[in-house]
Amino acid sequence: MAGIHLDKPFPLFPNGFPREVMEPFEERIGRGTLGNKAASGTEIIKELGEEHMRTGSPIVYTSADSVFQVAAHEEVIPLFELYKICETARDILRGRFEVGRVIARPIHWIAGCVYAHAESSRLRGAPAEGNAARSGRVKGC
Repeated sequence: MAGIHLDKPFPLFPNGFPREVMEPFEERIGRGTLGNKAASGTEIIKELGEEHMRTGSPIVYTSADSVFQVAAHEEVIPLFELYKICETARDILRGRFEVGRVIARPIHWIAGCVYAHAESSRLRGAPAEGNAARSGRVKGC
């Protein structure tokens, strides 16, 4: 098995990301955000999806591992902009806030169901930066 040995683990944010991260993030992307908590992607999208559609604010969440995820409906925040938002997050999440991954989660609704486009998701890793496409689709109705 191969990997990168870290002197110390990436930080976890079980209570969401601190203001020192979120304020410059929101300022640089020119939008407020929703969520900012640890949650299942399917559940937070169900919880905040309609508000996201009304406000245009992306949904930010984390999980049990070191990750910053940004979910947005593709008709509200186009895919290229969602990727730029995640690049901005990656730039901000350095030093003591450097998470292992920043992930774009494009979503849309079909017949009342929430779909996360896994094939369009993009990952920005650390410390060796790169993009990785994901295959498959996650559905929550």
